[in-house]
Amino acid sequence: NKTTNGKPPNIVFIIGESMSSDFFGERSKNTGCLMPFMDSLSKNSLYFPNTFATSQRTHNVLPAIFSSVPNIFDGAVFQQIAYPNHWSLMGLLRKSYFTSFYCGVDLQYLNMQGFMDYHQVDYSVNHWSKARVQHSDSINSPWGFPDEDLFKQAIEDDSLSTYQDKASFKIFLTISSHDPFIYPEKSVYTQKVTEKASAISNPKHRNLILAI
Repeated sequence: NKTTNGKPPNIVFIIGESMSSDFFGERSKNTGCLMPFMDSLSKNSLYFPNTFATSQRTHNVLPAIFSSVPNIFDGAVFQQIAYPNHWSLMGLLRKSYFTSFYCGVDLQYLNMQGFMDYHQVDYSVNHWSKARVQHSDSINSPWGFPDEDLFKQAIEDDSLSTYQDKASFKIFLTISSHDPFIYPEKSVYTQKVTEKASAISNPKHRNLILAI
């Protein structure tokens, strides 16, 4: 349905790296409710507790989510083989939306850019502002630009956008929750996790979290 500005509602997908269903929602009590903000979202939004992941690793998440493509049984990376013709959410919404993809790693990694090109995504982040580069260099993550720079760059890009006739469809793939887990105020949050994990009743779950 169109909004008051005559365009369809904007769409944002945020794909959280290494997120397990055991960490939030109905199952979070088993791991000490370590992610209260995510828990709050699960109570105030559409929440599907019984979903099944069609991909093993991050390298298959894009075709799994946006094209309903199952993981190949031998573990081969779908994005690195010839693409059979198939539908995608980006393709279905192309006429009404300006589509963009943001991820902090080199987009040639695992041919993510190839996947986006195949589905004619309008823009994949290929330019980072000076402020984003300076901050990323100070963080020095081995994976690339941290999540906060990812979203700030998208906001900066919006200020320069030229697609006013279309609604926005943005895809974010995060990296800061990937090993080696480089994120702001790490010592503060490590302490919070330790405190919450100490209250887990199940000793197996408690010891597992505390060991991390």
